[in-house]
Amino acid sequence: KMIKFKNLKVQDNSRKEFYDCDSKCYREKHTIKITNTQTNIIKYFPYTTEALQYIDRKNLLKNALYCIYREYEVINEFKDNLQDFIYEYGYEEKQGKSIYNKMVKLHNRFSSLIDEELREELSKYYQEY
Repeated sequence: KMIKFKNLKVQDNSRKEFYDCDSKCYREKHTIKITNTQTNIIKYFPYTTEALQYIDRKNLLKNALYCIYREYEVINEFKDNLQDFIYEYGYEEKQGKSIYNKMVKLHNRFSSLIDEELREELSKYYQEY
């Protein structure tokens, strides 16, 4: 499976089913491969689905790209401001720092794939999502 958005090619590189003890349901962990077809830069991103019975297979890659893009935008909003991020999302300090650091890494990987024009296009595309 593959979708294209402008010069981004989004593919499901791997999938593994697992039992999520916190949610008490089966979910899937995916590795999403995104290629910028103009620069030939390739990056990989983790993506975890909702409960198996609710997975929208038709829009899985669209949903994955949306989640990656949203995390990218959250770090744009809270760049260099860990405390505001923790406060805004209501995390405990240790958990918030861990999540923030993971999102910064994702942000940096995604930043290497898009420019400001593509960022604006993604924003428009997902505006009503």
